[in-house]
Amino acid sequence: MKKQPIIIIGAGLTGLATAWLLKKQGINALVLEARESVGGRIETITGANGTPIEMGATWFGGKHQFLVNLLKELQIAAFPQFQQGKGLFESMSFTPAQEFDMPQGEEPSYRIAGGTQTVIQTLKESLNAEQIITGAKVHTIVQQTRGLQVFTQDTQYLAEQVISTLPPKLLVETVEFSPALPESIANLCANTHTWMGESIKFAVEYSTPFWRERGFSGAIFSQVGIANEVHDHTNLEENTFALKGFLSGGSRQMTKAQREAEVLKQLERLFGKVALEYTGYYEKVWANEPFTTDRVNEYLLPHQNNGHPVFQNALLDDRFVIAGTETSPVFGGYMDGAVHSAHLVVERLAEKLKVKGEV
Repeated sequence: MKKQPIIIIGAGLTGLATAWLLKKQGINALVLEARESVGGRIETITGANGTPIEMGATWFGGKHQFLVNLLKELQIAAFPQFQQGKGLFESMSFTPAQEFDMPQGEEPSYRIAGGTQTVIQTLKESLNAEQIITGAKVHTIVQQTRGLQVFTQDTQYLAEQVISTLPPKLLVETVEFSPALPESIANLCANTHTWMGESIKFAVEYSTPFWRERGFSGAIFSQVGIANEVHDHTNLEENTFALKGFLSGGSRQMTKAQREAEVLKQLERLFGKVALEYTGYYEKVWANEPFTTDRVNEYLLPHQNNGHPVFQNALLDDRFVIAGTETSPVFGGYMDGAVHSAHLVVERLAEKLKVKGEV
């Protein structure tokens, strides 16, 4: 059994930011990630034309100060979401889409240069290589006299502190605890909405931004098409182009080929034949990601129980903390909430170590 002072479960934004903040204080935590890669719900893929395409977390605002400050410290650039020109709104299947001028003067949304994965990669590179173990799914946590025993499929660890950054619902559905977590905590976790758990993201890549050339912003809002929200997904340098957005939840029952066909049919209806001259179609059905959600609960409302104050309480003899974006009292469910959660955890640990006289 391997001994570790601090184990972090999950190498998403909260997990890696927590490890990074701890390392700045001279503490090397061990990060266990079930996936074979890091990033969690941040996933940037590269399209056929080299377009950085976000299949996960994408946008943030100036009010998201924890994320903004992290980007500044990591020296990562950001740029405003393009929204100049006309938008399109489909309200009824038997009438043409309504054109409207995109509202100006509102607080802009921003995207991260090179893709959101840039943040993940930079945090990963700031840690020691041996601090992150991928393909390590935690399935059991047992409270012992000297700490918490953490079991993966092939290794056992004994940790003084364990921080879970898994979505709370996924945590209680896939990790067994001994002794069991208090029933009130388990019920709260089971009824906490997993951000992006039911989302289906898609992108269609093009060689030219034909919508911009026609005076459109690329923004589409639809109550009738399979794509209910679409945005311009041109990169910072404005030399790779795509339309990216969200598909309706009901399309989860369709095949990828069926979804692709319906998306192209909708874009052709809105923009004409030019929309069929695409170089790639990409999608991500997050409900199919077992390390994000074990079972999608359609009855949970968006942000339900996100930031609940009970998540700030330590468990298992003050050795176990449930962290992650869903637990953040500030912008729970967003990237900013993920970074804020990391700060809260590290502040708590630093205070605890001071009490013990270790720092």
